[in-house]
Amino acid sequence: MALAALLPWMCSVAIGQDITIGAIAGTNITDDVRSGHQTFSNGTPSPESPATTYIVDPGERRPILGFKIEYRLPGNFALEFDALHRELKYTTTTIYSPPFECCDGFKISKFGPSTSTLATWEFPLLAKYRLPLGRLHPFIAAGPSFRPGGSGTGLSHAGFAAGGGLEFFTRGFRISPTLRYTYWPSANASFFSQPLPNQVEFLVGLDRPSTAAGFGAFGRRLSAGVIAGVGLGQDFRALNSGRVPESNSGIYGVMLEASLPKNLAVEVDGLYRPLHGSDNEFGQSVRFAHLTWEFPVLLKYKFWNDRRWRPVLEAGPSFRAEGNLNLQPVSHFGATVGVGLETKLSKLKITPMVRYTHWGSQTNYLFQPQTWANQTQLLVSFTF
Repeated sequence: MALAALLPWMCSVAIGQDITIGAIAGTNITDDVRSGHQTFSNGTPSPESPATTYIVDPGERRPILGFKIEYRLPGNFALEFDALHRELKYTTTTIYSPPFECCDGFKISKFGPSTSTLATWEFPLLAKYRLPLGRLHPFIAAGPSFRPGGSGTGLSHAGFAAGGGLEFFTRGFRISPTLRYTYWPSANASFFSQPLPNQVEFLVGLDRPSTAAGFGAFGRRLSAGVIAGVGLGQDFRALNSGRVPESNSGIYGVMLEASLPKNLAVEVDGLYRPLHGSDNEFGQSVRFAHLTWEFPVLLKYKFWNDRRWRPVLEAGPSFRAEGNLNLQPVSHFGATVGVGLETKLSKLKITPMVRYTHWGSQTNYLFQPQTWANQTQLLVSFTF
């Protein structure tokens, strides 16, 4: 009953309020994982080496990059949603005591240090309050944070974030340095090499609020919509693993487009793409899915303003996150190019397109199927 009473007020608030999109970047202040060491007995490759010590050290600081969406509410309140790409890194060293003898009498006393990297996406949803004090506009923010790390990663999927910072304006842009704390609950938080549950980050947001009510990014109005399609061809290379890939899996997502001068535009997509296949288990075919999210950021050029059908060319970087590890980890960065045709049906823009993406190299684990580095998609977008 209370929710039903609030709905008319929420809808009236939503109309005419600004939605602003900007960029956000920074780095972690705390370590990514819990460092430590542990010695095991009778588990080494040779009986002559009865003790093995594993040492884990945190990796170097890594950049945090992403975008932010702010929805201005009445008074000094706002809602902020961030999409942050972050790599967690650590190094592992293995010491054998005494050294064990390998081929040709060669003795091995240590492996490493080797570096492990886990690419993640974090999605904080924060309630924000700006304090009416001075020209620097201090603010506080708090809310839940989500992370689609999958099984085998040691990552918890939901946490709580809180922080504060200052805002100031220069040349029409708003700059927001922020100190943010996030708590990620984890069942294995006390075990070394596991991600630390308490994280502190320094972030700087950059945007340009619109001067009029509307939906905009860096002072320009935006179009929003949905996008769907299929990946053309098999989802992954089976190699000799016995896994059978499926073909033409579905792709679904949302998109934002900002118009620029001279027939140019910028488009950002969030695409959910599961990669499907099947395993033979005890004589039965068992279907599985490797969950991925793709985030292309594309510069577009549209031909012929006065035509009903407008050819469109697009190109830019793509980013990818994954939600579980049924296949070996995917590469997280690539480059995308595409071609399409845009037409209008009243206020609705419809754009069928073909896209090609080349993904960067990925670690090759034996006996695990890989995703294809070269992928083609058939997509249709609907924007307002």
